Amino acid sequence: MLTYKIQENFTLKKLCLALGETERYEKALGDIVNGHRQVPSTKVIKWAERTGIHPHFLRPDIYRADHFTKPFPATKVPNE
Repeated sequence: MLTYKIQENFTLKKLCLALGETERYEKALGDIVNGHRQVPSTKVIKWAERTGIHPHFLRPDIYRADHFTKPFPATKVPNE
């Protein structure tokens, strides 16, 4: 997720707002990236649909590809 933030030129606030985290966005993002806090699946799905990046590519240890049966129209694969 941090790589995506850098590649897409997102600020921490903009990325957290995309994830639906409006308060204490820096701590929220740090907790999410470090795996201390999971984002609810509904927020992840909405974020993935907006960005086109499947959640499995962001955190494969948390979000398995088969958890998301609905295909994403323009799925981007990070680092390809």
